[in-house]
Amino acid sequence: MEKLPHWYLRTVMRLFYRGAGWRRMRPLLAANLAEHGQIAAQHGRLAEFAAVKAAVLVLCGGRSKAAHREEFAALRDMLPDAALETLDRLDHLGPEGRTAAVVADRVRPFLDLR
Repeated sequence: MEKLPHWYLRTVMRLFYRGAGWRRMRPLLAANLAEHGQIAAQHGRLAEFAAVKAAVLVLCGGRSKAAHREEFAALRDMLPDAALETLDRLDHLGPEGRTAAVVADRVRPFLDLR
């Protein structure tokens, strides 16, 4: 995504988000591109995460793509103190909208233990 022109991504995103969804998403496009750029920059660096000493909770939506679930499992396996939990009814965008409370309810106890 980082190599695609911004105008192209805006056009494609406009097909998926309409009305209020588009008004909410449009200001986030630049940050989304930066996020994907950082993800791409981590390619091939998974072993470096073995140095992370903090406890990590990795959450995955049960309706996320199988490839995403495999990536999260690989990250969990590399981190020395990590737990991977799958939130069955959620997809990749679980922390947004009406499902945000499900994610918050799971994260809150994890943070309270720290």
